[in-house]
Amino acid sequence: MVLNVYGHVRVQDNRVWLHVFLEKLTAQQEASFSQPWRLADAPEDYLQNMLKAIVGIELVITRWEGKWKLSQNKVSPEYQGVIAGLSETQVAESMALAATMQSLKPAH
Repeated sequence: MVLNVYGHVRVQDNRVWLHVFLEKLTAQQEASFSQPWRLADAPEDYLQNMLKAIVGIELVITRWEGKWKLSQNKVSPEYQGVIAGLSETQVAESMALAATMQSLKPAH
């Protein structure tokens, strides 16, 4: 499975934009902790020096294109064999892929 995105890249070096972005990113990444760290916890002089060294990259997406290549072109016994092999791994990601494939129908 693949997702291609297309769009325009914008370089963001505006310190106000970066500060707001970093606050949101930090809040998102720290949300699962019982005592989440906040950007405001950093010393102001340190933060200002870091903001001088950071350049934000923003991708404005104009188009998404998803493709699935999950052995749909295989005959049913082969297709079911792929599913069985993925399921036997006991790896969560492989098992999830097997479940996705099970919900699809092979071409033959």
